[in-house]
Amino acid sequence: EAALNAQTPEIAEAQRLWEEGLRRAERDWTPLVPHAATATHGVRLELQPDGSVLASGPNPELTTYTVTATAATPGLTGLRLEVLPDPSLPRGGPGRDAYGHFRVTGLRVDVAPASDPDAATPLPLDTVKVNDFAYAFQPGDLSGKAPAAYGRKRGSWAVNAMRDGTRVPRHAVLRAAQPFGFAGGTRITVTIDHLDGTIGQGIG
Repeated sequence: EAALNAQTPEIAEAQRLWEEGLRRAERDWTPLVPHAATATHGVRLELQPDGSVLASGPNPELTTYTVTATAATPGLTGLRLEVLPDPSLPRGGPGRDAYGHFRVTGLRVDVAPASDPDAATPLPLDTVKVNDFAYAFQPGDLSGKAPAAYGRKRGSWAVNAMRDGTRVPRHAVLRAAQPFGFAGGTRITVTIDHLDGTIGQGIG
């Protein structure tokens, strides 16, 4: 036990490098501020002053969110979806069911030149990685278009927020199959399905 608890210069240096890697990874992300957000079946998505989007209103069994933003820089390699707690959500969220859970059944991205948003095409995704999940799933379970009667036959990104002492954010990283973006700016549309069809478990 004494050996396990001993702090050595090697362990201290490894810890420092690990922490620096985390800070560097955070700096590599450029926040995108949405300029439009809509949802189906009556859910209200409201743009917040800090650039986030907050869901309110009805909490239906099925709903799809569509969020649009514009990136000024080409050569993008991926997107990171942050799911944040909020006092307005059940038990602080970050989801909308009675316990603050959420279940995402599909994630899709379309991109277009900012000058021609009608020319949108699907962005091929290499993989989807999340920092927390209640049940294991395959990235392809999310990146394919889900049918309306989704059920639980395929995997989904579900979070059990009851394990939190204090509600914390979750995130999903969508890595593109190859760098993308347009020199004059890129219109990015992210579609988030919640099509489990049992109880309302949308992102908050």
